[in-house]
Amino acid sequence: MSAEKDAILYALEYVGRFRSDGRKVYRFTDLLTSNIIEVNRLSQLPTAVLSNRADGFVDLLEHKSHEQAVALSEKFHGHSARFESAVDIDWPKSLTKIGVCARVDYIADKWDDGVVRYWHEFTGPVMLFADPGVQADGNRVLVIYGKIKIESEGITG
Repeated sequence: MSAEKDAILYALEYVGRFRSDGRKVYRFTDLLTSNIIEVNRLSQLPTAVLSNRADGFVDLLEHKSHEQAVALSEKFHGHSARFESAVDIDWPKSLTKIGVCARVDYIADKWDDGVVRYWHEFTGPVMLFADPGVQADGNRVLVIYGKIKIESEGITG
């Protein structure tokens, strides 16, 4: 397996191969904690990720992710969130690649246009991954991975 594919499976961004302390390492940025992870061999990656995401980060991550979600919602919709709801997700230890994500459709009431259906077709390689297991509520975790930005005017990239 390649470093890029391993990175996607663990919600990491692959930075590259570097020399560190006289040895070559694979370097990743953990997208959940924003920490740098370095490993000598890719087989060490699961242990390194678990160590990086030890219980001490859980509260910090939940707070940080909540703040980011509220800010993104306000930017996207042009007004403060009308309601919030907590969703319990057991983050999977691995994801299964489904294929290329060609388009995203969504319905939103952005600005003063009322409820409008929007869609965005992707031009670059955007991949769709799924949790191979089923969540407690019967749903699966879906992850869209690629160069995507969510701006006030919608999804770009």
